[in-house]
Amino acid sequence: MTIGGLLKHLAMVEDWTATRLTGWPMPEPWRSVDWAAEPEYPWTSAAADPPEELYRLWSRAAERGRAAMADVIADGGLDRRARFDFEPNQLPGARRLLVDLHEEYARHVGHLNSR
Repeated sequence: MTIGGLLKHLAMVEDWTATRLTGWPMPEPWRSVDWAAEPEYPWTSAAADPPEELYRLWSRAAERGRAAMADVIADGGLDRRARFDFEPNQLPGARRLLVDLHEEYARHVGHLNSR
C-alpha cells in the first residue's frame, strides 16, 4: 500500500459513491478500466502517476462528490434512495452510502497513521 495508491483508491471511491447517489456515469479513468483484468487498478496503477496528477484526480473526484451531495439534498435529502446500484431492487439509502464513504476514509487514514 502506497500513499499514491491510497489517494487514487479514494478518488475512485468518491466517484463510485457519486455515481450511485445520482446515477451519473462513472467518469474516466474508471469507466475505461477492465476491472475483471485489473481489479486492483487504483492501487497498482498509481505508481506510474505523478503526485500532482494523483492529487488532481482525487480533488476533482471530491468536487464531484460534493456536487452529488448537493443533488441529494436538493432531491429528497439523506432519506432518499440511491439512483444506481447493480441490484436495482435493493437500492441503498443516501445516508448509508455516505456512512460507507466516511468509513472508507476513516479506515485508510488509519492506515496512513500507522506507517
